[in-house]
Amino acid sequence: MSRRTYKIALYAFLAIALVNSSWLAFVKFNRWREKTRITAAKESFAKRRASESNAVSAKVEARQKLDETLNAKRIDLSDYINAPLTASFAPKQAKANNLSELNEGVQTLAGVPFDIKGTIQLSGRDLRIYSNTNFPLSAKGIAVSNVCTKLHILHGSYFVKKLGITIARLELHYSDGTTEALPIVSGEHVLDWWAPNYQTGVKEEWQNVSAEGSELAWVGSNDYIKRRQSHLSLRLFKSTFINPRPSLTIETIDYISADTAAAPFLLGLTVE
Repeated sequence: MSRRTYKIALYAFLAIALVNSSWLAFVKFNRWREKTRITAAKESFAKRRASESNAVSAKVEARQKLDETLNAKRIDLSDYINAPLTASFAPKQAKANNLSELNEGVQTLAGVPFDIKGTIQLSGRDLRIYSNTNFPLSAKGIAVSNVCTKLHILHGSYFVKKLGITIARLELHYSDGTTEALPIVSGEHVLDWWAPNYQTGVKEEWQNVSAEGSELAWVGSNDYIKRRQSHLSLRLFKSTFINPRPSLTIETIDYISADTAAAPFLLGLTVE
């Protein structure tokens, strides 16, 4: 190889090496830039989510400061409660997936005083699959023995997967022997107890309940949800129903599951 040919080959090799080096640097730069963009987007999303969640919590807490009822009576559910707030039964091997953050006793939630001592947990198709505990489909004969114009309930549900579905009902039994049924509808009165507590990235219909008199009443968390999906919250709802026959005494109320995928539970009942 002549000296001239050697120089040409060397210069060609160096040029190719320079091009390759520049290309690799360009690729690495683009990867870094994309990674930085994704990280910044995630951080921005997390900040928006946290801000919205804090705003929701503040609104809920504000509604816990004042009893807005008049001559309301809290119904004692002690004889019908079948699960303590510390109970964890779904999924089967879950530990601390419970409502232990919720205080027992009398407290005002969403403007209504409730006497909370545990839950009346009803069954549903998915709960029978994912739980080791069997629950009834109804709790009948809850003693009320009062005339009232409104009924307030504090409630929630496991496994709410579809909206617009009647997942439970309250059957009111009056002193004259007649009965009225009040349906509890997913999306209108209650959503799943595991849910986003923010708006960004969440469909509007899954953010809150839509029925008049129903609203988010309590938000919290537990050790299990913190480990699995820390961005979610536990949520309970207050629903107010108008008594169809306010002049008659409600002797008893039956709380009945519709046996859908959802497994509703009741924590408080107050009549006004």
